Amino acid sequence: VPLRLIESVESREMFQLHIICKDSKVVRCHFATFKQCQEWVKRLNWAIAHPSRLEDLFALAYHAWCLGASADDEDQHVHLCRPGDHVRHRMEMEVRRMGFDTQNVWRVSDINCNYKYVCGVPPLAPVVENAVSVCSHDAAQTMDVV
Repeated sequence: VPLRLIESVESREMFQLHIICKDSKVVRCHFATFKQCQEWVKRLNWAIAHPSRLEDLFALAYHAWCLGASADDEDQHVHLCRPGDHVRHRMEMEVRRMGFDTQNVWRVSDINCNYKYVCGVPPLAPVVENAVSVCSHDAAQTMDVV
């Protein structure tokens, strides 16, 4: 379980540890002794605690490093800070994992590439086939009328 996916950690029935995840999964761990169980509760709670300073988050430090990277480092790492083929690949893997029927009903739309329309929606998103073109067509007709 990735650490940032953990919502909370609880000790139950002396030797049992419950890890409650943000995606509603619960992982139960059994220990031989109460002391072991408590040690892991303490370790996990320390690991999932929110950082005291926002700057301590790795993503922010890495992003700042990417923005200030020298020309020598650019070809190695800076591309990770920008959207590219890796974003499309991850979306395709997720669509496949979730079982979307991309042959008949669904497709991946890049209408929001560069977050042009909505900043809180990913640049790629699964949509019902022809939904984007139908919406675009309706919007175009509305603009013609006005």
